[in-house]
Amino acid sequence: MTYKAIFVVVPVIALLLGVIPIAAHASIFGNLGSGWDAGKIAARQALNFGQTYDASCPSGYSDSWCVEYHGGYFEEWSSLRGAQQ
Repeated sequence: MTYKAIFVVVPVIALLLGVIPIAAHASIFGNLGSGWDAGKIAARQALNFGQTYDASCPSGYSDSWCVEYHGGYFEEWSSLRGAQQ
């Protein structure tokens, strides 16, 4: 089987088996599907590097993902800031 044939056969088999590939958004957060988790990671990184609070949603994400991001960021920032004081 040639290299090009694999790109044709694999998606066809996936469709026949009912497997639907999910596109992942490439970003500094990798393949995190949850804005909540990404927000928590960003807050932790900001605190580790001595940055100020900045829950700005990264560009390219949906409004609902950004709402989750803000919530996760706020929760993690508040939790960690309280632990530092």
